[in-house]
Amino acid sequence: MSIAAHFFGHVVWPGGFMRIFRKFKLQQICKAVILGLTALLCAALHADDVKRLSIAPLENKSRYRDVRDNMIGDRFAETLTSKVMENKHCEIVDRSHLEKVMKQQALDLSGLVDPSTAAKVGKILGVSHLVIGSIHEVSAVSSSPILSRGGLGLGMVTCRVNLNVKMINVQTAKIELSKEVKVTKRIPALQGGLEGLTSNDYSTAASEALYKIAIEIWKAIPVPMPPIVSPQYVVLEVDPKTKEVFLDIEGSEFDVKKGQKFDVFRAGGFVRNKEGDIKGQKKIPIGEVKITSVEDSMACCKITHIEKDPETKEKHEIRQEDFARAKKGIFDKAKETIGD
Repeated sequence: MSIAAHFFGHVVWPGGFMRIFRKFKLQQICKAVILGLTALLCAALHADDVKRLSIAPLENKSRYRDVRDNMIGDRFAETLTSKVMENKHCEIVDRSHLEKVMKQQALDLSGLVDPSTAAKVGKILGVSHLVIGSIHEVSAVSSSPILSRGGLGLGMVTCRVNLNVKMINVQTAKIELSKEVKVTKRIPALQGGLEGLTSNDYSTAASEALYKIAIEIWKAIPVPMPPIVSPQYVVLEVDPKTKEVFLDIEGSEFDVKKGQKFDVFRAGGFVRNKEGDIKGQKKIPIGEVKITSVEDSMACCKITHIEKDPETKEKHEIRQEDFARAKKGIFDKAKETIGD
């Protein structure tokens, strides 16, 4: 048989053409099915990688009451939400959805203390874990003002925040995390003690406490740990002769070690909104120090760099009550005992 006859007999002939067409079509279908299954598998793996949580407002059991709106528990929950979401493996359900479900179920915050009730609410929300908690202490003790500007006393305030948080596994109704966190911070702030306490005063201590809780949540779920943000340490004293700088590291949950470098800054003026409320405080870069030795509650440093005052062009001097924060990357891993 000639080549032409072979071709026309097996390809052009309808039966041969249909066999090749069916074979080609089957290959395309198989390829499409494989691609589809691969996409579904990737989506499933991504879904398993991201944990969906709900964070309830913290119940305020402390003496502190915000005279304006009494919503300190809401603000703490918002801060905790932002801290937890620093980990890309966590997704937080908007609190309005939680409030809607609680209203439908005729529940208040105390009702979520029961793990089975919390699990029921969590299942309705479609989350894997529900976080609840309470505020047991928000207090402040002021020192004498270090300067007065327009009748406004500025000085150091010792703030204490004590929080208790639990995390319930929605599927098992078991408490997978129960953690109490206490933080004491000395910060420059308005005077007045507990009665004059403002959100600016307690925010630094609360932020650190809630960050520790976020770390515990990441560990308990569990999800991969992101880089850890360094806390700030107060300058206790500067030796006038040796120029050694001593940092207060008492209660630090991070490994402060010899050789680490810290940026030193000073609290500047207050940042206010258009209503005049204090929303934060400026930071003035002062210099850099390097840890030379570490004790239980104190770190000794040498000065490695000093910034110049942009107005006077004179070099700054590190002084008592300045702050130091570790340079980026030093505390990339939290201590296993953090939050204890």
